[in-house]
Amino acid sequence: MNGHHVAFLRLRAVGLLDHFVLQAGRRGHDAFTLAVLFEEFLAGFGRFLVADRHTDEPLGIVGPYYPEGWPEPELAWSVFANAEGRGVAFEAVSAARRWAYETLGWTTAISLIATSNLRSARLAERLGAKNTGQPFGDPDSGKPVEIWRHPVELPADEVAA
Repeated sequence: MNGHHVAFLRLRAVGLLDHFVLQAGRRGHDAFTLAVLFEEFLAGFGRFLVADRHTDEPLGIVGPYYPEGWPEPELAWSVFANAEGRGVAFEAVSAARRWAYETLGWTTAISLIATSNLRSARLAERLGAKNTGQPFGDPDSGKPVEIWRHPVELPADEVAA
């Protein structure tokens, strides 16, 4: 999906120069390092940098994520402050989910969401995911998160033509 365009966004692999942008966009537990993102791609897949299609301005990190210790493959997202409230996460996660199902052959996906993260919970609902009520202890932060399950069948508007 490298360079894949979806409406006003572009999802692409992280490049060397993005390290500086990612460091500038860091915030709390959402901080990603270039080494982690490259390591994911070396494993066969990983999250994408979400960029504005016209300016290439980085807007966030979205995509498949399945580190050791995770209960199942996850669709993860983190949107930078300059992109919040613009529909970026919905559009990017929809495209990444379609790619994971169609290209990687995933038959299921979850998203791990902190109970205090109401914006992500609302996004998961818009994406058709359901809160399973199952807690999971995030190995990175040690904080409990909830498991949200994405639909097995993609919504009709997400199926590639």
